[in-house]
Amino acid sequence: MRRIIASLLLTVMVSALSFSGLVSAAGSTLWKWADGKNTTFDLGQAPTRYNYRLGKCKMDCSADFFTYVKARGVFQLGVQFARSAGTERRVIVEKSNGDVLIDEDWTERKNNYNPLFLSRWVGTDKTNIRIHVIDKYDDVWSEMDEAYRIVTRFRETDTAEVEPNNSQEMATPITLNKEMEGYYSPSDNGVDYYKFTADYSGWVTAHLSAIVTAYHKTAYYSIEAIGNDSEGGAGWAGGTIDGDKEDYNIGFTVQKGKTYYLKITCRENNIIPMAAYKLALSPNGGDMKDATVYAEKVKVFSGAELKPSFAVNFKGMKLNWGTQYTAWYENNTQIGQGRIKVVGKNGFSGSILKTFEIVPKTPYLAMNTTSGKINTWWNKSYGGVSGYQIAYAPNADMTGEKRVTVKANKLSAGFSLIKGKTYWFKVRAFKNVNGRFYYSAWSQPRGIKEAY
Repeated sequence: MRRIIASLLLTVMVSALSFSGLVSAAGSTLWKWADGKNTTFDLGQAPTRYNYRLGKCKMDCSADFFTYVKARGVFQLGVQFARSAGTERRVIVEKSNGDVLIDEDWTERKNNYNPLFLSRWVGTDKTNIRIHVIDKYDDVWSEMDEAYRIVTRFRETDTAEVEPNNSQEMATPITLNKEMEGYYSPSDNGVDYYKFTADYSGWVTAHLSAIVTAYHKTAYYSIEAIGNDSEGGAGWAGGTIDGDKEDYNIGFTVQKGKTYYLKITCRENNIIPMAAYKLALSPNGGDMKDATVYAEKVKVFSGAELKPSFAVNFKGMKLNWGTQYTAWYENNTQIGQGRIKVVGKNGFSGSILKTFEIVPKTPYLAMNTTSGKINTWWNKSYGGVSGYQIAYAPNADMTGEKRVTVKANKLSAGFSLIKGKTYWFKVRAFKNVNGRFYYSAWSQPRGIKEAY
């Protein structure tokens, strides 16, 4: 049997059918007989498989199957008909709100050698699902012990399209840098729509990647970006890819706050094939004021140029130095505030500044004690520091510490505290630059007992 594995999402809305008596029933990885016209089952990660018979059905073997999709994801349905032809053969899958996911008429499809097999994938959100299988014959003398089999499977993912989405009104939302997966089938006319609302003005690239099977090497996919005229959206671009190329990129301009639609179409010699694809949007240009620079916050003065590492992110995408921006350091040799200036290029315009602090080097603290006094001293911290702070406390975690500030030309301090008690000390350097203080890190606290 030639099994066609494909993907499906349908965008046709019909009037809602009744979802009555949905109750829990145990699923199985083995074939099970369905007991009657209405069968309810649990949908799990593993295949849930059912044979169907209604006694020994004559003429009409149709039935309904019900299940519950617990979250957004991809639902798979397989139906295998025992006979090669019938007077009416149709499969309908719908959500509890009436939205149709699958609606395919197989009455005219015949296979003289093997049973017909229908396999579809469809993206959906959390919902009850009704599977309505119509299977009718005009042979009143024939009885069917096994009319057909159905197989279901579910995979939870927040990157699946939500069917139906074959119109702008039903478009699936898409965001930057998040790859979506979608499915075509005859049920949705080979058209899917996605909706993107821009939170910046600039250039966007849409990447369509076709998942091409051996059955569809001649399939042609197209992608088109459409501005929403009601919002004054501007710009569209389009192109096609064939099944051998497997991917295609288009670029289009966007304006902050406006909504745009991506229309994906699939054809195979004017026939809608059953095929799958992936779609992703990435920023490819814009004002650097909408970028974010991540950099080291603090560098220690050394007398040489300081160049903290940094990265530039634009709407979730890391930009490349030299290709999408250039950058240089400013005020990066003296204690104070250094800067990184990033200037966009090749579609990215404008510039952005990122600041970092240059602080004094931490002094090394030494101590001793003489009768009734604790003596502390430290090495000089360079870079034109304004002075030093010495902190002390009667505990190692420095709770309730007291601080003493001395000028830059003083490198020692004495303390007369409680004799016989242990105290902990630490020191740091600081510099006042135009009214803003830049401090070194504190030295590691050191303990000493004051001599009697």
